[in-house]
Amino acid sequence: MAGFPFPTAPDPDLLRSAMRCLCALSALEPAPGQQQQQQQQQQQGGQQGQQQEGREVGGRLTPLGEVMAGFPISPRHSRMVLEVVTWQRQQEQEQEQEQEVRAAAGGAGKRGKERRRRGAAAQALPYALALAAALSLESPFMNID
Repeated sequence: MAGFPFPTAPDPDLLRSAMRCLCALSALEPAPGQQQQQQQQQQQGGQQGQQQEGREVGGRLTPLGEVMAGFPISPRHSRMVLEVVTWQRQQEQEQEQEQEVRAAAGGAGKRGKERRRRGAAAQALPYALALAAALSLESPFMNID
């Protein structure tokens, strides 16, 4: 990013901050050596944060980052939506595995708990989408002026 020919170059501190945010969201791979440096900082109490001035902050887009880039919302909000989708898929896979085990055992099992979990997974995505949409707005109130 540092070599990109911007018409007006952004502030390097803001660019590094944005890159760190994308790394924290797992949208960017950490730059070579950055993971080791982060582990050292955590062990030493985070005292060396100022030494990253001229260093590369992030590397290439991760597969998750590529999916996040497809959403027309901020990276934080797209990550939130993707986490809910991932959770929903995990719940569905667990449910399928439980049904297979139950079918193999020939027993009925606990169906009430399964229905509640399936209902929570199915209902979470619409709420996450509504929340991401609401948070993407600058102001949720109409300005008629």
